[in-house]
Amino acid sequence: MLSLRDSTHFQVAHNIQILENSPELGAQLRKTTKLTGACLISRLNFTVKSHKPQGQVSVRNLHEFTLLRKYSFKGVGLWLQKRLASKLDNIPYLIKNRIQVGLLLRDISLSSGVSVQKFDIKEFFISGPLDELQHDAMAIFENDNNATKRTIAEAMNL
Repeated sequence: MLSLRDSTHFQVAHNIQILENSPELGAQLRKTTKLTGACLISRLNFTVKSHKPQGQVSVRNLHEFTLLRKYSFKGVGLWLQKRLASKLDNIPYLIKNRIQVGLLLRDISLSSGVSVQKFDIKEFFISGPLDELQHDAMAIFENDNNATKRTIAEAMNL
């Protein structure tokens, strides 16, 4: 008998299969919970950013899955990431990397008295209650059909 979580995962994988018109994808997504070492719990490790100046050394948490332990819903997570990334790629004010910053700034000439500030965006964390994060993420899918929106919401709830 399937657990509620496995049953929900199976249904989400099936809905993704229908959306993507790909029985092969659905089959691949459904089998991830049955892989040897599949689990929902990872080891929490950390790394210390010791290259920073004194007083700015920081710790970064790492959720660690090894070759022996695999995240049960990785396939659905990757599908969801792809869907979110495709929407975010169309938002013109989001900067994706340092090369894009260079392209945006290369033709700007600065007047005297103007300064440029550097921010370390690696220290930016998304936080908040899960329902608020889901609501905000779902807002970018407002023009998609109901089946797509429902499947994305279900995938976020796994």
